Amino acid sequence: MGCLYCRTSCEISAQEHCSKILIQGRLADSIAKAGYLVVLPDLFKGDAIPLQTPERGLNLTEWFSRHPTAEIDSIIESTIKYIRTELGSKKVGGVGYCLGGKYVPRFLAEGKGLDAGFIAHPSNLELLEIQAIAHPISMAAGGMSSLQVACAELPLMRSRTRRRF
Repeated sequence: MGCLYCRTSCEISAQEHCSKILIQGRLADSIAKAGYLVVLPDLFKGDAIPLQTPERGLNLTEWFSRHPTAEIDSIIESTIKYIRTELGSKKVGGVGYCLGGKYVPRFLAEGKGLDAGFIAHPSNLELLEIQAIAHPISMAAGGMSSLQVACAELPLMRSRTRRRF
Protein backbone atom coordinates (compact mmCIF):
# COMPACT_ATOMS: atom_id res chain seq x y z
CA MET A 1 0.00 0.00 0.00
CA GLY A 2 1.24 3.46 -0.82
CA CYS A 3 0.68 6.18 1.72
CA LEU A 4 0.14 9.78 0.76
CA TYR A 5 1.02 11.80 3.84
CA CYS A 6 -0.27 15.37 3.61
CA ARG A 7 2.49 16.99 5.61
CA THR A 8 1.02 20.27 6.70
CA SER A 9 1.43 19.38 10.35
CA CYS A 10 0.17 22.62 11.81
CA GLU A 11 1.86 25.31 9.84
CA ILE A 12 -1.32 27.35 9.78
CA SER A 13 -2.98 26.71 13.12
CA ALA A 14 -2.58 28.32 16.49
CA GLN A 15 0.85 27.99 18.07
CA GLU A 16 -0.48 26.32 21.23
CA HIS A 17 -1.73 23.42 19.10
CA CYS A 18 1.58 23.03 17.26
CA SER A 19 3.42 21.77 20.30
CA LYS A 20 0.92 18.92 20.60
CA ILE A 21 1.27 17.63 17.04
CA LEU A 22 4.06 15.44 15.69
CA ILE A 23 6.44 17.63 13.78
CA GLN A 24 6.63 17.15 10.02
CA GLY A 25 8.08 13.80 9.02
CA ARG A 26 8.01 11.88 12.31
CA LEU A 27 4.72 10.13 11.56
CA ALA A 28 5.76 9.54 7.96
CA ASP A 29 9.01 7.98 9.20
CA SER A 30 7.05 5.72 11.55
CA ILE A 31 4.76 4.58 8.73
CA ALA A 32 7.77 3.91 6.49
CA LYS A 33 9.52 1.91 9.23
CA ALA A 34 6.42 -0.31 9.33
CA GLY A 35 7.15 -1.26 5.73
CA TYR A 36 4.87 1.09 3.81
CA LEU A 37 5.83 3.29 0.91
CA VAL A 38 5.46 6.94 2.00
CA VAL A 39 5.32 9.91 -0.34
CA LEU A 40 5.41 13.46 1.05
CA PRO A 41 4.24 15.93 -1.60
CA ASP A 42 5.13 19.60 -1.14
CA LEU A 43 1.59 20.98 -1.12
CA PHE A 44 2.75 24.57 -0.72
CA LYS A 45 5.64 24.62 -3.19
CA GLY A 46 8.17 25.52 -0.51
CA ASP A 47 5.92 28.13 1.11
CA ALA A 48 4.81 26.31 4.27
CA ILE A 49 4.65 28.56 7.31
CA PRO A 50 7.48 27.51 9.66
CA LEU A 51 6.37 26.37 13.10
CA GLN A 52 8.56 29.05 14.70
CA THR A 53 6.59 31.86 13.00
CA PRO A 54 4.85 34.00 15.62
CA GLU A 55 1.09 34.07 15.21
CA ARG A 56 1.03 37.81 15.77
CA GLY A 57 1.38 39.51 12.42
CA LEU A 58 0.74 36.32 10.44
CA ASN A 59 -1.57 37.10 7.51
CA LEU A 60 -3.35 33.80 6.82
CA THR A 61 -5.74 35.40 4.32
CA GLU A 62 -2.79 36.42 2.16
CA TRP A 63 -1.08 33.02 2.63
CA PHE A 64 -4.25 31.11 1.67
CA SER A 65 -4.59 33.25 -1.46
CA ARG A 66 -1.24 31.84 -2.63
CA HIS A 67 -2.45 28.25 -2.11
CA PRO A 68 -5.94 27.83 -3.59
CA THR A 69 -7.78 24.55 -3.12
CA ALA A 70 -7.67 23.77 -6.87
CA GLU A 71 -3.86 24.05 -6.88
CA ILE A 72 -3.43 21.75 -3.88
CA ASP A 73 -5.97 19.32 -5.40
CA SER A 74 -3.84 19.22 -8.56
CA ILE A 75 -0.68 18.39 -6.59
CA ILE A 76 -2.46 15.58 -4.71
CA GLU A 77 -4.06 14.21 -7.91
CA SER A 78 -0.68 14.00 -9.64
CA THR A 79 0.89 12.44 -6.53
CA ILE A 80 -1.77 9.72 -6.33
CA LYS A 81 -1.37 9.05 -10.05
CA TYR A 82 2.41 8.79 -9.60
CA ILE A 83 2.04 6.39 -6.65
CA ARG A 84 -0.31 4.14 -8.61
CA THR A 85 1.34 4.22 -12.05
CA GLU A 86 5.04 4.81 -11.48
CA LEU A 87 5.42 3.12 -8.08
CA GLY A 88 2.83 0.39 -8.74
CA SER A 89 0.77 0.67 -5.56
CA LYS A 90 -2.63 -0.98 -5.80
CA LYS A 91 -4.00 0.68 -2.65
CA VAL A 92 -3.27 4.22 -1.51
CA GLY A 93 -4.08 5.65 1.89
CA GLY A 94 -3.84 9.22 3.05
CA VAL A 95 -2.94 10.85 6.36
CA GLY A 96 -3.58 14.52 7.02
CA TYR A 97 -3.20 16.92 9.93
CA CYS A 98 -4.61 20.42 10.12
CA LEU A 99 -5.00 21.65 6.53
CA GLY A 100 -4.00 18.18 5.30
CA GLY A 101 -7.08 17.00 7.18
CA LYS A 102 -9.19 18.89 4.67
CA TYR A 103 -7.68 17.18 1.65
CA VAL A 104 -7.72 13.52 2.69
CA PRO A 105 -11.55 13.44 2.82
CA ARG A 106 -11.73 15.21 -0.56
CA PHE A 107 -9.76 12.33 -2.10
CA LEU A 108 -11.83 9.68 -0.32
CA ALA A 109 -14.79 10.66 -2.51
CA GLU A 110 -15.73 8.13 -5.18
CA GLY A 111 -13.18 8.04 -8.01
CA LYS A 112 -10.79 10.56 -6.43
CA GLY A 113 -7.97 8.11 -5.72
CA LEU A 114 -7.60 7.27 -2.02
CA ASP A 115 -8.73 3.93 -0.62
CA ALA A 116 -8.60 4.81 3.10
CA GLY A 117 -7.57 7.73 5.26
CA PHE A 118 -6.85 9.18 8.67
CA ILE A 119 -7.20 12.81 9.66
CA ALA A 120 -6.62 14.72 12.87
CA HIS A 121 -7.49 18.27 13.83
CA PRO A 122 -8.70 19.14 10.30
CA SER A 123 -9.06 22.78 9.34
CA ASN A 124 -11.47 24.25 6.80
CA LEU A 125 -13.24 20.91 6.32
CA GLU A 126 -16.65 21.51 4.76
CA LEU A 127 -19.88 19.58 5.15
CA LEU A 128 -20.06 18.64 1.44
CA GLU A 129 -16.53 17.18 1.66
CA ILE A 130 -17.60 15.05 4.59
CA GLN A 131 -20.78 13.92 2.85
CA ALA A 132 -18.82 12.84 -0.24
CA ILE A 133 -16.58 10.39 1.68
CA ALA A 134 -16.96 6.96 0.05
CA HIS A 135 -14.07 5.00 1.58
CA PRO A 136 -12.95 4.15 5.14
CA ILE A 137 -11.74 7.04 7.25
CA SER A 138 -10.64 7.49 10.84
CA MET A 139 -10.96 10.96 12.36
CA ALA A 140 -9.54 12.53 15.51
CA ALA A 141 -10.12 16.02 16.85
CA GLY A 142 -9.98 17.96 20.04
CA GLY A 143 -11.44 21.25 21.08
CA MET A 144 -13.06 23.44 18.48
CA SER A 145 -12.25 21.99 15.07
CA SER A 146 -14.14 21.66 11.82
CA LEU A 147 -14.43 17.96 12.62
CA GLN A 148 -17.24 18.80 15.03
CA VAL A 149 -19.35 19.41 11.93
CA ALA A 150 -18.53 15.86 10.81
CA CYS A 151 -19.45 14.38 14.16
CA ALA A 152 -22.86 16.05 14.02
CA GLU A 153 -23.39 14.88 10.44
CA LEU A 154 -22.35 11.22 10.77
CA PRO A 155 -25.65 9.82 12.12
CA LEU A 156 -27.50 11.51 9.26
CA MET A 157 -25.01 10.17 6.73
CA ARG A 158 -25.40 6.66 8.13
CA SER A 159 -29.16 6.73 7.75
CA ARG A 160 -29.06 8.21 4.23
CA THR A 161 -26.29 6.05 2.78
CA ARG A 162 -26.44 2.89 4.92
CA ARG A 163 -22.63 3.15 5.18
CA ARG A 164 -20.75 2.56 8.40
CA PHE A 165 -18.54 5.29 9.81
